[in-house]
Amino acid sequence: MNKKKKGRFLPVILVMAGFCLLGAALYGRDALIKYEAGAPVVSLLEPETGGQKDVPHTAAAAESSPAIVESAPECLFLWDSEDENSRIITKDMTQVLRDMDVSASFCDIREGNVPDVRDFRTAAVAFGDYAAVTDLFIDLMDWTEDGGRLLILCPPAVDAVFRSFSQKFGIQSYKSDFYQVPGIRILDDFMLHGDQTDYEIDDPFDSSLLLSVSEDSRVYLASADQKQIPLLWSRACGRGKVVYDNIGIFEKNFRGFHGAAYSLLEDVCAYPVINGMALYIDDFPAPETVGNHFYIDRDYGVSTADFYSKIWWPDMTALMNEFKIRCTGTMIASFETETKPPYAGDEGAGKYQYYGNRILEDGGEIGIHGFNHQPLAKKGFEKEFSAEELGRLDYQKDFKYQFWENDGDIEASLREAERLYRSLFEKETVRVYSPPDNILSEECRKLLPQAIPTLRAVAGSYFPAPYVHDQEFEVADDGIVETPRVTSGFKVEGRDRLSAVSELNLHFVDTHSLRPEDVLNAEKGAYEGWEALREEFHGYLEWIFASAPGLRTLNGTELAAAVQRFYITDVKKTETEGKVVLELGNWKDEAWLLVRMNAWIPRDPEACVRGGSLKKLSGNLYLLKAETARVEILREVE
Repeated sequence: MNKKKKGRFLPVILVMAGFCLLGAALYGRDALIKYEAGAPVVSLLEPETGGQKDVPHTAAAAESSPAIVESAPECLFLWDSEDENSRIITKDMTQVLRDMDVSASFCDIREGNVPDVRDFRTAAVAFGDYAAVTDLFIDLMDWTEDGGRLLILCPPAVDAVFRSFSQKFGIQSYKSDFYQVPGIRILDDFMLHGDQTDYEIDDPFDSSLLLSVSEDSRVYLASADQKQIPLLWSRACGRGKVVYDNIGIFEKNFRGFHGAAYSLLEDVCAYPVINGMALYIDDFPAPETVGNHFYIDRDYGVSTADFYSKIWWPDMTALMNEFKIRCTGTMIASFETETKPPYAGDEGAGKYQYYGNRILEDGGEIGIHGFNHQPLAKKGFEKEFSAEELGRLDYQKDFKYQFWENDGDIEASLREAERLYRSLFEKETVRVYSPPDNILSEECRKLLPQAIPTLRAVAGSYFPAPYVHDQEFEVADDGIVETPRVTSGFKVEGRDRLSAVSELNLHFVDTHSLRPEDVLNAEKGAYEGWEALREEFHGYLEWIFASAPGLRTLNGTELAAAVQRFYITDVKKTETEGKVVLELGNWKDEAWLLVRMNAWIPRDPEACVRGGSLKKLSGNLYLLKAETARVEILREVE
């Protein structure tokens, strides 16, 4: 070959070499992004130091009820085992009071032997048939007028006893009809709510007594419509106080409202909270998506894989940087539906290291979602649910999932997911597991720490649903921390927004989950396009952080550590003329509390605290960081 012919190919060779070098550079960038793990915001406690928080007893919670709490509980909780509403309220309030660290004695009025209410600081009435225990109710009202603090929780029967005491409750006029409340309106900055005051109720029913209240009653919540039916108010009653909760709906996403009602009873109410916002991205990193999708092709004209790497992920990174969010990605090794071995994850199947290292570089975390997207459940696990809970939904036909055959297969799949994880992220340890679609059988849940000994947290769902593993914020008996997600998706509306504001006010927490494929799902808003979804999610994040000043952004492990401290913290309160003293049992290195000042407001929140710091959030609600086991809040600054 002569020199002219050979030289003719030189430009092509140079261009090809350039592409090869560029490809190698990009690959190296994707695979070898360097990151240094910073100090955690809050560190995990060793399992043996976690302890168990005592929980008040209620017969209404049936077999799942924990044992009685302390020898001298502060709240007498009265309920009626013959009233279905009362049973529902009592079961829900058991958890609310436990989480607020309120020791309570739960007493069924049908069993008699009601303790002397004078031995308690507060009392809660969770039954509506006052005529069934007329003498008891007369004693309750006498005690309230003598200085007691009474909370009414249950919609009452409009009978002679109710009529005789209605004015003392602050009720001016009423009808025997119940009202279907379309939403809740927060008044006077009573609760954290940001720039939104009205919260829609999905599937409302006739739950609230149709009434008006006297001018000397202070209304905190009302129906979000023209009627503005009072839903929560307080009124002085002699030397005591009545708080009336007229919402009448007791589901998990209303707990923050009922907890806020209880917080109105005493001059100062202080209870432990989590203080954390955590964002989970499930199925991420994952094998690369191939092909095209209608909505992506319509809006961008690129492949789905290019959309995620060149558009979606840069946008997500910008959002997280703006709000200083350090997300937790939960990876899978395969999109296959097979539940039988062999299991083999492929390190080269996607941009695992690129996406994963970017998450880690920004202070986030990688957990696992499982080997694939098949929930951990075997045949027969539907027996863990009642027929009423499942309805007519069939696991395989309606959810399109496969059962796992045995424990060995499940453990082998999890070990393969962990092997792939360790091969990709050598410096990291698997500490967080999130169940696919929040489905996880109780039987298979027990296998997790066996298959992955380093596991410290399970992030499922806060709310029950067919086949779903619903959780409380707590530490399980095996030491694993339960860190449920409260909201999900790029569009956060209706029920989700109500749930978010409820949890900000009960646990001072926001846990949110996303999936990359949400932007392809019409039911999740994909038809609006990614730009619209991005703006919706941006608006939600703005609302969260405006609603809750001081809310920490945490990764999954840090959230678990925060839940540990919340779960074990006990609060003993002493009030004097000059100060409030909070003594914290099981204090480790820090604790966070919400404090409601009902009788007085500290003149200088920043200077009036010894052993911590106080930040005003909204109205008379404050966030307290306890830096020692004893905290004093002074009325006057010395």
